[in-house]
Amino acid sequence: KNVKILCNEKNPRAVGLAQVSIRNAGVSAIVSVGEGDCVDWDLGGEDATDHRDVLEGRTMFVCNPPWGLRLTQDIDESWVSLREFLRREAFGCESWVLSGNKDLTKILRMKKSRTVVVKTADENLRWLQYHIFQKSTE
Repeated sequence: KNVKILCNEKNPRAVGLAQVSIRNAGVSAIVSVGEGDCVDWDLGGEDATDHRDVLEGRTMFVCNPPWGLRLTQDIDESWVSLREFLRREAFGCESWVLSGNKDLTKILRMKKSRTVVVKTADENLRWLQYHIFQKSTE
């Protein structure tokens, strides 16, 4: 196996749809979907000396947190969870976050590396790239 794709989704219905799509596409051997809040998703990042499911410099996190169009509940909490997850699990990697709300991205408290504007339907969205560094212990 040259690739492993790990997915996480908070919405149980979306998880079910993703699992069916993965099975139908015949990629169950390389794609897995977990269900729950991303802040609870453990990829081994707490202790960098243990096994991590993340390969520094070779792992990319792609996120589509709620930004207020279809999902309107617990939006701020979702972004806080994403921030905590990325800081704990994604150091040494990059993340691409899709957002349609500039104010929500401030919750991440990270400096973006790049912005790619996309328009879908009537929405002006942005893919935001972040390079995530391990916090210094000093």
